[in-house]
Amino acid sequence: MSGGRGPALLALLALLTFLPASSGAGPSAEQLVHQLQMRGIRNERVLESMRRVSRDEFAPAAARARAYDDVPLDIGHGQTMPPPYLVALMTEELGLQGNERVLEIGTGSGYQAAILAALAREVYSVELVPELARGARLQLTRVGYRNVHVKQGDGTLGWREYGPYDAVVVTAAAPSVPRALVDQLREGGVLVMPLGEPGGRQVLIRGVKRGVKLRAKEVAEVRVVPLPNGGSTGAAPAADPARHAPARGLSEEELPAQDGSSPESDRRPPRAARIRAARAPSARDSDRRCEARATASAAVGSPATGNRSAA
Repeated sequence: MSGGRGPALLALLALLTFLPASSGAGPSAEQLVHQLQMRGIRNERVLESMRRVSRDEFAPAAARARAYDDVPLDIGHGQTMPPPYLVALMTEELGLQGNERVLEIGTGSGYQAAILAALAREVYSVELVPELARGARLQLTRVGYRNVHVKQGDGTLGWREYGPYDAVVVTAAAPSVPRALVDQLREGGVLVMPLGEPGGRQVLIRGVKRGVKLRAKEVAEVRVVPLPNGGSTGAAPAADPARHAPARGLSEEELPAQDGSSPESDRRPPRAARIRAARAPSARDSDRRCEARATASAAVGSPATGNRSAA
């Protein structure tokens, strides 16, 4: 090779070096969305959010090659990123329209929070494990999600300062719905979470708040890790929810919150005593404790009814 062919070939090799890898190297976001459609996810807004939010940006470096596989991914501390199907299913059941305030229990890697942030006005997320809370907060900020607020704490207590919420989503199983989460849900709001004992049958339920109870129905059978006392969440490695699992036992059943906590633990001022909360900690600064200040002089009384979650 002489003349100009040598430099031309070198330029071509350099160009090929920097071209993106072929989609044949692994599943893509579009292929994942097609798989979700085949499994029954129909909400176009949910599907679009699954396309737009890059799961590989929230996956650990060692697992990024599998980011678009429909499997859970280990994120350390005994927790996982739930499989995309479970994320899509729970999010679809929330029925978000775009103007909601959502409470998420179990931030984990931040992936579910990012999906919710693409569909709702504000997302408040609580994570028990300090390292996961810090990592998710930093990553959500880096990627640019400014409407997600993360704090480290006990997820079973919710995040009272910014309720009532239009939707609540919990991605780990508990024997019953924590009372605080029902108290912080607005009247008519939706709660989605798995119920069941560790090692036993677990079902994903969708509940609508009516008075002090949830009108709940089964959506699917799932297998996820139990909700610890502190409320960190994640999907069990073998999670494989069945979209059309037969609904048994909770079909349109009234489901009172029974977690043994006292109603006194979440007392709120009556509606007349309007409360204006300080701005929630963002994904960058949510380790700070939020302070609420009253803007009217009415005395604090019994808990307000109609307190208001989504993954």
